[in-house]
Amino acid sequence: MTHAELSGFIAEAQLLSPRDPDVANIVDLAGSIAGWLGGPAVASGGARGASPVATAGEGRSSAGDRLSLQLSRVRGVVFVIADGLGVEQIETSAPGGFLAGTMQRELRSVYPSTTATALTSLASATWAGTHGVTGWWTHIPRLARTLCAVTFSERGTNADAGALRVDMGEIVPVGSMYQTDMVAVSSLLPRYIVDSPFARWTRAETPIAPYRSLAQAFRRATRRARSAEGRFLLSVYLPHVDSTIHKWGNDHAETHAVIGELDRGLERLASRVPGDVAVVLTADHGLVDLDHTLHEVIEDGHPLLDGLLLPPTGEGTNPVFHVREGAEREVREALDQSEAGAAFRLVPTDLLAEAGFFGPDGIDPDVRGRFGTHVGVAERPALLEYVPAGRQSIRHRGVHGGLRPGEMRVPLCVAGA
Repeated sequence: MTHAELSGFIAEAQLLSPRDPDVANIVDLAGSIAGWLGGPAVASGGARGASPVATAGEGRSSAGDRLSLQLSRVRGVVFVIADGLGVEQIETSAPGGFLAGTMQRELRSVYPSTTATALTSLASATWAGTHGVTGWWTHIPRLARTLCAVTFSERGTNADAGALRVDMGEIVPVGSMYQTDMVAVSSLLPRYIVDSPFARWTRAETPIAPYRSLAQAFRRATRRARSAEGRFLLSVYLPHVDSTIHKWGNDHAETHAVIGELDRGLERLASRVPGDVAVVLTADHGLVDLDHTLHEVIEDGHPLLDGLLLPPTGEGTNPVFHVREGAEREVREALDQSEAGAAFRLVPTDLLAEAGFFGPDGIDPDVRGRFGTHVGVAERPALLEYVPAGRQSIRHRGVHGGLRPGEMRVPLCVAGA
């Protein structure tokens, strides 16, 4: 596949590049917040050119300038990350609500459009090609292990990475933008993750308080914003939309209800914080519904594994393949044996890197081995789920990780700036 063929494929399949000449990326947003916190503002999302596919190293966008200017006028920021709340979810479940009314613009998620990669980008203001988190599962050749940054565990064994003498810095070799002496930083997270190594890394060991429900999260955020003195940033992570759509899909009463609750809660929060405090909301990705016929479970002994050095990593919706030398045709033939596998285009990793999908600077040599030889880019929602022996398949109705608009389009909502 050539660069022109990749560009044609992206356009024909109506997929979205993470780097668009006219649309900022969530890395741009993170860069603007990093600048407000006292670090260097980062603007690296867009790339100039008419092609749907950019080129690594090509022009850097200044799309975050407007937000940087807005933030320069405020004393405090409540930064809300609503996991899974894509633009299409707002359009479907809360079209006339507060979120729609305060959405300043549409952003692009990173690639792959998945929680582990995107939250790492939002915490570090860097692309996957720099921070090296390839999805839920990241293979680290130097350690000869496949690990999950979010759960800090090893695939297959479920062993705690700390017990394996692995630290978070070996999984995520970049720093958090929350490391600052110029602004008081604190966070609100669901109580079940407040003490996780990933949470502590993303928040640079700054104070984290737990909450039990969406309503309690907004109450505590309001109290903290009203009582804070001096310059502050309060980071609030809300996983409720993501978990609901995973279970029920996009067009379900439970999904509409949780997005409605979030919409009303955000409106109350914005109306009650001091006038010199901005409420900024974005998401890591959106979700699309998955037809169960396009979900294939890959277990040990599956013919696909014969052509691979290790089971697929990354995301099941965007698998990273470490193909054995000379086995590309064998892998392609194994994929074509099922409807789910046939939905994926086997794209060389280096081609995606050259096209800037992992960031404008491609993939850092220090993490290049994590990205394998090829990536499965799906033309329609499909899932290849590797299930190690002794584990069970996870049956999700809604999925993410790919390049479809429902996954890549995320909001930038700003109130009070």
